[in-house]
Amino acid sequence: MIKVVIAEDERLIMEELISMIPWEAYGLTLCGQAADGFEALEQIRRTDADILITDIRMPGKDGLSVIEEASAERAIKCIIISGYDQFEYALQALRLGVVNFLLKPVDETMLLQTLRDLIQALGHEEESAHRQTDPLGGQPVNNRYLKEILKYIDENYMRNITIRTLSETFYISEGYISKLFPKYMGQHFVEYLNCYRIMKAMELLRTTNKKIYEISSVVGYKDYRYFSMIFKKLTGKTPVEYKHMSI
Repeated sequence: MIKVVIAEDERLIMEELISMIPWEAYGLTLCGQAADGFEALEQIRRTDADILITDIRMPGKDGLSVIEEASAERAIKCIIISGYDQFEYALQALRLGVVNFLLKPVDETMLLQTLRDLIQALGHEEESAHRQTDPLGGQPVNNRYLKEILKYIDENYMRNITIRTLSETFYISEGYISKLFPKYMGQHFVEYLNCYRIMKAMELLRTTNKKIYEISSVVGYKDYRYFSMIFKKLTGKTPVEYKHMSI
């Protein structure tokens, strides 16, 4: 059975989630319920859960922190449910490799489809673990390379990063890197890089007095007009509009 922990501080929503999942039919077992982030981590560690369904805002420790800590310790698939449709949350979730970001009230069809996809993926990983090898050392394929790449982007997002850059830095083929992002992040490399840069730009717009063209350059966009276009595409607002909202 695939073990699931649900972390949700609103009792009625917790009960609703439990009731809408056909546990036995899906081969799932509810091995833990948590009303705060610390309890969620304890349940995950105690049960060695395979899937975490969590809210973001909870007492003690928020859901994103729980996901980050749990993912550093074990392979766990995570689904976020949130009442807050905020771009920053979605970006952080993306960066942590969250499988899906569902808004409250939770759409039952979306949740069940996500769980079906996860169950299939977990079964495939188990079956293929002994057959698939990475392009370097013959170890089972995992997201070790992706974690190194994401750390590199975190430290160098302001520079000119391309798939070729990453290939030359990590001695991995461009084709392999191209497949990593859709597989684990649900986005292609350029989409992820743009999202990450815009997240950093939003932070600078909120917390500094830098000119917008300066921020554009700081986060890796030499062309201010292109930066503005990407910013509006991802946030629905121009940098100027977002700046005024943040004052």
